[in-house]
Amino acid sequence: MVDEPRFQASGDRLPPQNIEAEESILGGILLDPEALGRVADTLRPEAFSIESHQTIYRAAIALQSQGKPTDLMTLTSWLADRDLLERVGGQMKLAQLVDRTVSAVNIDQYAALVIDKYVRRKLITAGHEVIQLGYETATELETVLDRAEQIIFNLTQTRPQQGLIPIADTLIQTFADIESHNQGTALPGIECGFYDLDAMTGGFQRSDLVIVAGRPSMGKCCAYDTTILLADGSLSTIQEIYQSQNCQLLTLGSNWQFQLAQPSAFVDDGIKPVFRVTTKLGRFVETTLTHPYLTLKGWRPLSELKPGQKIAIPRQLGVFGTETLPEYQVKLLAYFLGEEFSNADSDAHQKSIPDIIFRLDKSSIALLINRLFATDGWATLLSSGQSQLGY
Repeated sequence: MVDEPRFQASGDRLPPQNIEAEESILGGILLDPEALGRVADTLRPEAFSIESHQTIYRAAIALQSQGKPTDLMTLTSWLADRDLLERVGGQMKLAQLVDRTVSAVNIDQYAALVIDKYVRRKLITAGHEVIQLGYETATELETVLDRAEQIIFNLTQTRPQQGLIPIADTLIQTFADIESHNQGTALPGIECGFYDLDAMTGGFQRSDLVIVAGRPSMGKCCAYDTTILLADGSLSTIQEIYQSQNCQLLTLGSNWQFQLAQPSAFVDDGIKPVFRVTTKLGRFVETTLTHPYLTLKGWRPLSELKPGQKIAIPRQLGVFGTETLPEYQVKLLAYFLGEEFSNADSDAHQKSIPDIIFRLDKSSIALLINRLFATDGWATLLSSGQSQLGY
């Protein structure tokens, strides 16, 4: 016998269904046993609107899990052995499925149609349940709303997830691979050429090849001698940071505030052309063309910038060290850096502040700047309205 669709119509309207697509899927599986593998991980038996179709589909999945073909003869025998053949309509029903199907080429699209109608039927059922909750006036409103939300949430969980495979389908081959690995036989997968990686993974397996990569212009690449401010207030070059492979750097958060962060990786990007970007304040940095800059229109790589275009730079960097020096040493160092105590043959451009100064605490740095400005400091107001301080 052939059963009717297992759902209740609302008034004179039939719930969503696509009988032709269901029959095309089953017929495609009978014609091409390999076609089942294309839909088995997304299409569940309960997605079929007719119980006989569910039974046939479950039988095909059971045969596949046993490593047997899902052709017409094998499937008919499997159903007959379990007294299910007559329930699905007999051999005539299975033969009709084959006759009405041309090929299994479009089985993926047919599965998507069946899943769409299944989710819509579930939505109708969930709607009826929510309506019934509305009549439960003896129940607290918060409880009713929570239960209604849970019903809808459970509906979203019924949507198939691409790539999920029942563990029973993989255990047999997995145990075989484990035995081969323990026996020291050849790798169960394909060698990639990196011996350490092959030893850890056993080679590439027969599944999806997932390539982990980043979009262009999303990384940052500066010249090796670019100076970077570290968490302790000290300055290090890109090369020194790469060699240490450990540091905390300032990064601009989503709230437009600077915060310290640990880099996820330190990569030597090889030899590439770098370009110097100079601002009107005289500050400059050398980066590759893919290095991103923050503009009025968001982050843009250097390759998209033009002279005169505005880029963001920090007004101040509130990072200070924790080291201290005796007050007299800080003052003496400031005097030596000042003009009165510098060499007569040198000028301000040849002076440099020792690295220890950048690791001092805020009060020590303030004292150094105070004494340095008193001996050799200057301030200028430019015609553009900008002010400059220096020594």
